[in-house]
Amino acid sequence: IENKDWRAAIESLNKAEEKSRDNADIHNLLGYAHRNLRNYEHAFQHYEQAIKLNPRHRSAREYLGEAYLLINNLEKAQDELRSLEELCPRGCQQFDMLKAKIEEFKKQSVSN
Repeated sequence: IENKDWRAAIESLNKAEEKSRDNADIHNLLGYAHRNLRNYEHAFQHYEQAIKLNPRHRSAREYLGEAYLLINNLEKAQDELRSLEELCPRGCQQFDMLKAKIEEFKKQSVSN
């Protein structure tokens, strides 16, 4: 993932997932790698699995919100922002990052 070699990351993460099927972090990273390959269907499946395994997984919620923006679904992205707001009422990096991405998305939508 650090090298942005998404295919190799997916291959490694799939092997890790075989050994630890109930690991939300692995599913979150699989979602991230698939998203970066623009394989959104698989990305959504993995993010949703990460959240199913750990409903409080802040990074999965942030990345899921960002993925929704990539398919122009602002409403779903805002749902994830609200979830993050509940998970970290005093604020957190994931909330701040998704909020910034949503604001950027809205500005781009207005200018287009």
